[in-house]
Amino acid sequence: MPHPPLLRGLRSLPLLVASAGLLTAYVPALADTVTSLNDDGSLGIPYADVQIQGFRDGNVVFVLPNGTETTQSLATVGALSVDAVPLLDEIRADLEAGNDRDAVAKLRSVLSNSGGRAWLETHAKRLMVPPLDRLGDGGQAVPLYLDLVEAGLPVGYLPPPPVQSAATLPASDRAGLAARARRAAEATPAAAASVNQLVTILGGSAAPTASPPGGVGGPATSAAPPGAEPVASADSGTPLPPLPQGPSARLSADGPVLPFIMVNNAAVAQLQAGNPSAALASINEQLNQPGNGGVKYYIRGLIRLETAGEDRDALLDAGLDLMRDVALDSTNNTAALIEVARVHQRLADLATEPADSQRLRSIATAALDRAATLLEGEDGRSRDLLSQRLDQVRSAGS
Repeated sequence: MPHPPLLRGLRSLPLLVASAGLLTAYVPALADTVTSLNDDGSLGIPYADVQIQGFRDGNVVFVLPNGTETTQSLATVGALSVDAVPLLDEIRADLEAGNDRDAVAKLRSVLSNSGGRAWLETHAKRLMVPPLDRLGDGGQAVPLYLDLVEAGLPVGYLPPPPVQSAATLPASDRAGLAARARRAAEATPAAAASVNQLVTILGGSAAPTASPPGGVGGPATSAAPPGAEPVASADSGTPLPPLPQGPSARLSADGPVLPFIMVNNAAVAQLQAGNPSAALASINEQLNQPGNGGVKYYIRGLIRLETAGEDRDALLDAGLDLMRDVALDSTNNTAALIEVARVHQRLADLATEPADSQRLRSIATAALDRAATLLEGEDGRSRDLLSQRLDQVRSAGS
């Protein structure tokens, strides 16, 4: 399956990284462009003919044409073009088109010709980890990811942990990397939850993570339904910076659509590897960390749905998790509603009374109809995947 386009992700999450001390000298001869990010995730105002100096304290630092130095928060930067490195624009196009091998080759060229600019090297490494992971090159993706963690980069600007390729590494390579990953998690508590996903895949023992702080006006955890693990409330703790949202891939060739942010998630990797118990344990641990609660419930709902069989209570638990995602995360409503319909179809199949079966199928139809109305708001690649899944589930229930 071709890799999903990354433009939406690039616009939702600045694929830049920030760290104190990664500031390099300004080269007056170069004319660069820093493009801002609109609230709706589209690219905004371009600051052209500037000279990028580097990253400092969570900002990109650049000099305007009039010679004034200014900064812009990396959280509001949507694109970065460097005249001296035209390959960056080609790399962005390659990633959008799913040309991972070409993108990696060009990123290696950027690293080799960075001219000692630490911020550019960091930016290239940040861009390189996801395509290497998708290509199954854990031998390069994992050390690069750990380089970024060990550099002390803010957790929101780290790429997703390369758990997919890490799972394919030979045992002889895993032990050393697992130990290094655990040390990195212990040294950077803010990133521990993400790094621990990698530690677990590599076969190590996860590092302790700090309890999320209480939110304004309430504790860090909220009451959970009977039998469910307590989780961080949607508005508790320190929220993570914006991450790529929206559907982007399939759980399996004919399975549910995955949100972009969960493509490389450890729980998803475990489920795809046929380890539902490990997948459930992983997502439950993640739910105790702040941030992105909606899509985490979506993944737990998928795990429960995949393993429920003909257990009515398990199907109901799956449906509740999927509806939590609908309530908490508007970016994933289309995908979640399609799977809510699937839950009701399966409940209808188990119903012993015709009236109950008809009522459940009516709810499934209503959920699919609502999902169909939301399709217009999805980007091209997401719309295609969701449309295919919607038709598939509708046909299964007819």
